Amino acid sequence: MKSGASRRFRKLHTRLWITVVGLWFVAITGWIRFAHAVANYDLYEALGVQPGTWYLNVNGIITGLVYTLAGLFVFLPITNRKKVITILLFTGLIVYWIDRIFFARSIEAQSTLTFSLVSSAGLTFVAYCLIFWETIKTHIRNG
Repeated sequence: MKSGASRRFRKLHTRLWITVVGLWFVAITGWIRFAHAVANYDLYEALGVQPGTWYLNVNGIITGLVYTLAGLFVFLPITNRKKVITILLFTGLIVYWIDRIFFARSIEAQSTLTFSLVSSAGLTFVAYCLIFWETIKTHIRNG
């Protein structure tokens, strides 16, 4: 028979790993965006892609770094872990919102803007809750 502490740790561990995989998936999309911008620089310049390849590079690097670091900090035993992860999650959210509001120019992107903003905020909130579930649960229990 497994002890209650062992089961609790396993649930916590699984929940954190699922969240980290999600964060790293977003990080990979950022790194892929950067890699494609570098690899296809000449093509993008010839096509006159707006706002330009510099933007794709910067956005890819920021997205990749922010979500890679957020995933790493979930498991690092540091004292300010909660604060650092919170800052990284909201930085990623703000970068995504800036991208969608100011640089997404296609009609599809403009017509789904509200959904994109709300869903990204919701997913960020879910990630935050999954990472800090024990803290949230203790806070609710203690009032």
